[in-house]
Amino acid sequence: MLNHGIKVGIVAPRSPKYSGGVEKLIGETARVLSNYGKVKVEIYCTGKEEKHEDNEHYRLHQYRGYTEVFCYSGRLRKDLERADADIIHAHDFTTYIPHAASYASKGIIPVVLNTHYHAKGSTPVFNLLRTIYDPIFGKRVLETARRIVCGSYEEVMNLSMRFPNVRNKIRIITPGVDIDRIRAAKPYFRCREGKKLALYVGRLERYKNVHLLVNAIKYLPNFSLVIVGKGPEDKRIRSQIVSEGLGNRVKVICGIDDESVHRWYASCDVFVTLSDIESFGITVIEALAAGKPVVVNRCSALGEFETKFPNSVLGVDARTVSGKELARAIEKRASIEPEKEDLREYSWENVGKKLMSLYEEVLNEWR
Repeated sequence: MLNHGIKVGIVAPRSPKYSGGVEKLIGETARVLSNYGKVKVEIYCTGKEEKHEDNEHYRLHQYRGYTEVFCYSGRLRKDLERADADIIHAHDFTTYIPHAASYASKGIIPVVLNTHYHAKGSTPVFNLLRTIYDPIFGKRVLETARRIVCGSYEEVMNLSMRFPNVRNKIRIITPGVDIDRIRAAKPYFRCREGKKLALYVGRLERYKNVHLLVNAIKYLPNFSLVIVGKGPEDKRIRSQIVSEGLGNRVKVICGIDDESVHRWYASCDVFVTLSDIESFGITVIEALAAGKPVVVNRCSALGEFETKFPNSVLGVDARTVSGKELARAIEKRASIEPEKEDLREYSWENVGKKLMSLYEEVLNEWR
């Protein structure tokens, strides 16, 4: 093990305070690393305004980003070049962030890259851009990284098929969840006998297929649905709820803290997530930690959970499933009593140990 302190520079598209799975991963990663005592963490990210602040776990450097999608910031790169770091851990393959890390390292500081890689873009336009970006710019950042971290076998497979030369650099380290806090959460209420509550937690993006879930509720008269999240599909989802006459059974909530989200997990009878594009699926593990059955889209990394937890997770093909078929799957899964799954590998303590081991491997090799 490393017998001295190390300084980790985490480079990310957005601040841990931003609502999103990657941002939550970054904040929790910084927290768990700082708990090792000898690890100093600084986060470099983009946002709407520049600010520099400290908290008990890390120092945050936020720079004004140009384009929210690409997250470009020349100031971020220049400050990162002056950073006093032993290792740089960059996140998100398709933004400027790994390029900034690569340039700033100057071949002197080793770079670890969490790709959060998806085989396709979230829109047809992004798909087209990826045909240019991946073989030129994406290839370069993968080649300069000392190690590449993936969250699932699906991500490893997609990345290896596109870039076979980087396979030996890849390590799987899943995101973690706060299992004890989730299990300790108190439900807001218990449904009356014969009534059920379905839950979705996540961004409201078209590729998340929340509209399919709303449509399925039409065929489940004894079910209500709570949607926790926000995003560009918010207005469309709310309009769909009204147009399908579900205003008294479907509720959209946003801007709540983690404790409140955990209480919704505790309150629901079944959790549903149908995203087409995922490199992991942290909300599935959160729902399982709460002891809830889950319905997923098996045509993404989410399908791995159906294989791993067959007694708790049921998969459907979101590309072809009808509203009635999805409704039957939700009803079937909500009617079972799920097993208490062994989720120790997803604890943040375990994730922290794996990251420290990876940093040790990279630094020993580098020196």
